[in-house]
Amino acid sequence: CLILGIIFYGNALAVEVGEVIWDLESSQDWLFQPPVNNRNRSMTEMTIGTDGIILFCLGHSLYAIDGKTGNKRWELNRSSPINAEVAPVVGKNGNVYFTNSTGMIYALTDEGSVIWQFNADGRIDFISIGINGTVYARNTSDYLYSIDGLTGEINWSIKQRKHTSRYPDYISRITIGHNGDLYYSIGDLIIALDHRSGELIWETENSDAFFKGDISIDGDGNLWVGTGNGIISLDHNNGSVKESLNIGESSSPTIGKNNKLYFYQHQTGNSIIYSIYKDGNIWRESWRYRGIDDSIISHPVIGEDDKIYASMASGVIILDSKNKTLKYSNGEPYYVPNLI
Repeated sequence: CLILGIIFYGNALAVEVGEVIWDLESSQDWLFQPPVNNRNRSMTEMTIGTDGIILFCLGHSLYAIDGKTGNKRWELNRSSPINAEVAPVVGKNGNVYFTNSTGMIYALTDEGSVIWQFNADGRIDFISIGINGTVYARNTSDYLYSIDGLTGEINWSIKQRKHTSRYPDYISRITIGHNGDLYYSIGDLIIALDHRSGELIWETENSDAFFKGDISIDGDGNLWVGTGNGIISLDHNNGSVKESLNIGESSSPTIGKNNKLYFYQHQTGNSIIYSIYKDGNIWRESWRYRGIDDSIISHPVIGEDDKIYASMASGVIILDSKNKTLKYSNGEPYYVPNLI
């Protein structure tokens, strides 16, 4: 396939026809097929757990799949459907946290045994893990909870104030900074909260476009987030803009080694995953994957050996970032139905 070399520089986007950098070679490593009674149901995004296991919720079940073999490690069934809008999260100790459709939060060991459960009095729209293992969750009534990750006891809870955003429906999950403070976006605002009390530290408004997706943190503590116009980077201390890539509507980037960015864009008839790196003051393209007549519907996730996992309308893809090859594509929409 012919790859077009893209150079990202400041606010400019220059496109040049380049040489053939690499060709896609497809090889199927494995295929996991969920039980018949759980197909064609809403599924969460995937999360990479300890030892490279792949975690996701489907129907009434939380699955843990071996990332190397595709074999099921374990499965946990609940009487209430899993909340398909909230992906499971993993703490540094390997514990797994997820929520069901009624607002119950569960903490599990990495082998799938229940440690504790917490009733949040309303449907949960995100779960995040702090640097000390604290669990942060927000329900749909705008209550934000800080929960002890080991015991399930409340540290604090606050009712978040209403924001005057022009895009109130675009609400991200909370991202944890290097110092433990909390960052999230709502519409055209990014908000920073003190992790010890939940009090407001600063907020920044983007007057040009809404923020899109969860905030990412690079090795220097800077915030990165996609917007309706591109990607921007913010200073975590005060929310000031450090860098802006006006490259068109983009997802929030996933940040890899050496602050390499992975993100996707929807274009007419297809979606594209990009890998870019900074060379001095210039952002350059490392590679891209184009899904022809397909749509990417989950944030790219980095697994072991720099493999990139993403969900598309036609199934799951695994990209080998080092060798620039398509490692796996199941191409069957019912294996990964209705991703949220």
